[in-house]
Amino acid sequence: KTDGSRYLIAVSSHHLCYASSSTFITLISTLNWNSTIWGTQYNNNFYIGENKGDSWMFDGSVLTATGIPHCKYAITEFDKVFAANLATTGNGSKIVYSRIGSPMDFEGDAYIYFNRDDGESITGIKSYNGNIYVFKPHAIGILIGVDDDYSDNDGIITICKGIGCLYN
Repeated sequence: KTDGSRYLIAVSSHHLCYASSSTFITLISTLNWNSTIWGTQYNNNFYIGENKGDSWMFDGSVLTATGIPHCKYAITEFDKVFAANLATTGNGSKIVYSRIGSPMDFEGDAYIYFNRDDGESITGIKSYNGNIYVFKPHAIGILIGVDDDYSDNDGIITICKGIGCLYN
C-alpha cells in the first residue's frame, strides 16, 4: 500500500488467498484449476484477474468484483490500468486502458491493436523506465501517447520483428 503496509497474495490450485499475520485467509475458492492469474497494484488497492476471466479489487481486507475487461495480462502505468489480450475481441491483439485516475473506467475508444492480423496473440505487457512494452511471440512494440486522456494521439510502434516473447 502507499502507506508502506504490505500483504501477501498467493494462488494455490483453485484458491486465491492472502496472508494475515501468520495465517492464510481464502478470498476465492472457485478459480479455474491451474489458471493463470495476473495482478497489478494501483494506489492502495491490488487488482487481480483470472486468465481472460473475472477480476477483483483487494483493499487489504475486502475483495470486490471490478469492471476491468476480461484479459490475460494487466499492468498499471501513467495512473491508468492497461489490459491486454482480451477474451472477446481482436484475436488476442487488443489493448484497452482506463481513464487517468479511474482504474475501472474503460471508455469505448481507449484501445489499440498490436499487429492485429498477424495471427499471434499478445504474450505479455510490461512497464519499464516510463515506457510500456507489448510482446508477441515474434514482435515487440512500445505504446506511445497513452500518458494522457486523449486517445486520438495514442499508438503503438513495432520496435522489433522476428524476436519476441513466448510467455509472460
